Amino acid sequence: AICAMILPGISGSFLLLMLGLYQFVLDSVDERDLVVIAVFGTGAVLGLALFSSLLSWALERHEQPILAGLIGLMFGSLRVLWPWPNGTGSEESTNGAELALPAGDVWWPIGLALLAGAAIVIVARLAGASEAVEHAEVPAR
Repeated sequence: AICAMILPGISGSFLLLMLGLYQFVLDSVDERDLVVIAVFGTGAVLGLALFSSLLSWALERHEQPILAGLIGLMFGSLRVLWPWPNGTGSEESTNGAELALPAGDVWWPIGLALLAGAAIVIVARLAGASEAVEHAEVPAR
């Protein structure tokens, strides 16, 4: 579960819930069961160190597919998190009442985010074009 903490779009607590260990770990902390806490903590530290090394190695060798997967995880979690933060992932609340779409003031941040993204792309292309001009070889006369 600790590996999920360094990946976007994945929750370590949610993984513990799926594995059925969340309540066990929570009870161990509440009861101050030092053996369980020590085993969990040691596993967390070792897992974090090993997984971060593995992720670094994978990013060095397969950057684009790994980034595409991480972006997919982030986009996949958006449906549950925004704009319906009740965690159901649907447009209905838990009592069956339909939730309204976001208010009109939500479109400003979306528009500004798209505008900022476009500006970043334009600046990156201009920077790439200027680097190409700087590094171009001048023909000998």
